[in-house]
Amino acid sequence: MANYSLFYTSGAIIYAVPFFFWGLGAGIIYHKQRRLMPLIVAHYFTNLIFGIFPLLFLFVFN
Repeated sequence: MANYSLFYTSGAIIYAVPFFFWGLGAGIIYHKQRRLMPLIVAHYFTNLIFGIFPLLFLFVFN
């Protein structure tokens, strides 16, 4: 049986590193602007835009 632990660890690292830098960038923006609401709105729209494609795929092509 193959050992997939390295494969899963690599996937977790690839998934976690961009989120770390995204959070770091958001923290820098918040620190400079001292406003949280623009970050919340930007996060909402980003999730809306990138969440529509899987939902359309799920509901239209299922």
